[in-house]
Amino acid sequence: MIDAAFSPPSPPDAFASLQAALGDRLTVDRRGERARWSYDGHSALIDLRTGTSAEALFVAPPVLEEVTQRPMRAAYRAGVASYALTPGGAERLAADMLDFFTGRREPHFRFAALTNA
Repeated sequence: MIDAAFSPPSPPDAFASLQAALGDRLTVDRRGERARWSYDGHSALIDLRTGTSAEALFVAPPVLEEVTQRPMRAAYRAGVASYALTPGGAERLAADMLDFFTGRREPHFRFAALTNA
């Protein structure tokens, strides 16, 4: 189930440590070329690209923006431009998701955008 959101190929062990660390609160939903992994308000939006790579946008839980007092979400990119659709690329993506979902952001992730919640 979990590995189906990162295919082809579908490396069976790539996300095992992620699922083991985060348990049942880790969810995944796939629609077309986009998979959304979520954990405690954090999301990783994975877009399949050329058939050989995927890009990820990591989105933090909403916070109140000071000026407008509206809920906003910060979006980040990891230090890599894309992830190869290989077992190694899947392992790197799973490690990046675990880091992001558990609050380890600096210096690997860079701010990309602020979006409405």
